[in-house]
Amino acid sequence: MRAASDLRLPTLLLAWARRSALLSAAPAATLAADANTLRESALTLQRAGVISAPAGRVAVSEARERTPEKWLEDIRKLKTQGKTAEVERELAEFKKRHPDYRLPDDLR
Repeated sequence: MRAASDLRLPTLLLAWARRSALLSAAPAATLAADANTLRESALTLQRAGVISAPAGRVAVSEARERTPEKWLEDIRKLKTQGKTAEVERELAEFKKRHPDYRLPDDLR
């Protein structure tokens, strides 16, 4: 069973969700889907040892601000660790968020 603190969204994510809802009037389901995607990215980075568990709570919002270069560096770390499923998941998400970004040869 999860602790109550694990069930709360990070403060920064809540602020982002509120701002997004006000600015775009996006449906709640869209905001929840974005939050879930960010949470999954943070969990992937935690499992890879790229970030620690406490940092993972903040990583949800930081994942949104991560530069493409930093994100690719994190994916390379996962690849080095042999975490193929996580690499594929992160690359798919990367391509969704940066469709015009040309992937380096080692990540194609």
